Amino acid sequence: FSCVPGGKGNNVARAVHTMGRAAKALVVVGGHTGAHVVDMIQHDDGVEAVPVWVASPTRTITTVLEESVHQQTAFFEPGSRITPDEEQAIKAVFTGAVQGIAVVTFNGTVSDKRIQTLYRDLIPIAKAAGALTILDTHGPELAHGLEAAPYMVKPNLAEAAELVGHSLDTLETKRDALAFFHERGVSLVVLSMGKDG
Repeated sequence: FSCVPGGKGNNVARAVHTMGRAAKALVVVGGHTGAHVVDMIQHDDGVEAVPVWVASPTRTITTVLEESVHQQTAFFEPGSRITPDEEQAIKAVFTGAVQGIAVVTFNGTVSDKRIQTLYRDLIPIAKAAGALTILDTHGPELAHGLEAAPYMVKPNLAEAAELVGHSLDTLETKRDALAFFHERGVSLVVLSMGKDG
């Protein structure tokens, strides 16, 4: 078996580090599993971890590969619950960590539905520090994050369609979706289309 610190943000930090650039990974972690995540990020991936410690333990996701049929099945534990004080701690740690950073990415969804506005609250902090902001999420986190006008968003077709409220099955509707984001202050829209680009 193998064990890796998952999460889209960690994947981005790992890729940036692999390409020879400095990266930090801010992670909300708790318990023994959280300590293991921080250790793997720093020692296995060589990325600087910026932990925010919370009372709820970091979840694990177990993926089972059935080699005979080449099929994977993932078993997800519930995500960490975040208290109001812990939410404020996330913002405080982020404010310190973002100083002097050129680009900040906000990736994936949050572990607790109560803080679905977190990216919306963090994007202005990053912008005030002079960083370009990239938002790569979906659902409520994308809708709320868009209110802060990040520099770039990267939804796929399904995520964009969910937000704009109609299917994106023609070139015209895809262009309308791009306009939807630009009208809300986004400079760069990357609409990923799976096998079509």
